[in-house]
Amino acid sequence: MGGVEPCRLEDMPYVANLHREVFHKKDGPAPQSLVDYYKQVLFNNPWRDDDLPSLVYRTSDGSVSGFLGVIPRLMYHRERRIRVAVAHRLMVASGSQASYVAASLVRRFLSGRQDLSISDGANDAGKRIFEAAGAVTSLLYSLNWIRPLRFCRYGMHLLAKKWRPALIAAAVAPACGPLDWALSRFLNGSFMQKDPQGIVSLIDDDSLLDCIDRFSKRRSLRPLYDCTTLRWMLNKLRANRERGDLRGFVIKSQDGTPMGSCLYYVRPDRSAEVLQLAAAGTSTIDIFGHLLRQAFNDGCVCLFGRLQPELAEYLWRHNCILKRGSWALVHAADREIINSIMCGDAFLSGLEAELWLDSPMNSLW
Repeated sequence: MGGVEPCRLEDMPYVANLHREVFHKKDGPAPQSLVDYYKQVLFNNPWRDDDLPSLVYRTSDGSVSGFLGVIPRLMYHRERRIRVAVAHRLMVASGSQASYVAASLVRRFLSGRQDLSISDGANDAGKRIFEAAGAVTSLLYSLNWIRPLRFCRYGMHLLAKKWRPALIAAAVAPACGPLDWALSRFLNGSFMQKDPQGIVSLIDDDSLLDCIDRFSKRRSLRPLYDCTTLRWMLNKLRANRERGDLRGFVIKSQDGTPMGSCLYYVRPDRSAEVLQLAAAGTSTIDIFGHLLRQAFNDGCVCLFGRLQPELAEYLWRHNCILKRGSWALVHAADREIINSIMCGDAFLSGLEAELWLDSPMNSLW
């Protein structure tokens, strides 16, 4: 019959083959680059904890028919340090036992030794499986925001999804430049033209670590980083060129105090994917305004990212569109931890769970 077991390093070729079958509908050996990806992310990450292993469903003949990656993280809930397990890519081979295998993996994952379990990249099927095993869906952290920058090109892209792209492009493209210039002056207004009230510089590892620590302390649930863990993550993000060009900036006051920071990708499709925006109070206006200007000057058509509830007021005030993204599901024995997430009192950006691992994200615009 088989059952759920801890994933071993020697299982990585089978996990990569399963990935190829499930996500690309292809048989045969997976490329070595995919095998290396799983080795690096699951066995060479700086948070690795043998008490929180990734999981495979091994059949009676020893083959792998299911997989659920587990990436440990550390966070604070109020002043208590807690262990977090992040689910990464639930995959099950097709067949009559697929639902049973998936449910077995998720139940084993949620019963682990972690204080908090998170899956924030789930589709509809994954949501049903996690909820049946006892997890709850956080609607707040399942929302994405989108901010058009070049309104004509943004609209043309949406139309092209349903009708004939070549005909639409030929008819509309010549007018897009002038129209976008005029619309951006009117709809973006002074928000795009106002200089930030501080000193702007490119982001570096130490500045990002300082900003995360400084601006996440207002939340009862917040991430715990150090130089080693953050640098490892940033190196992985920079190396993911398929997803885009990683960029970021920090704004400081005249005395050098951080006012906020932003980390984002400029993607090949000329959208800007915001991974994290860390700021507080009125400084958020300067950070978001500079992000808009920078992305517009980079030729981006739109900005998008996952909703950080503490930024909701500023996103709504500046004409951002909200829509559903991938589902965020959480599970914890301590109800206070769940309450912090459900009421939006958690600092959970695109860096804290699974979203930073996407390669690349599906287009949201």
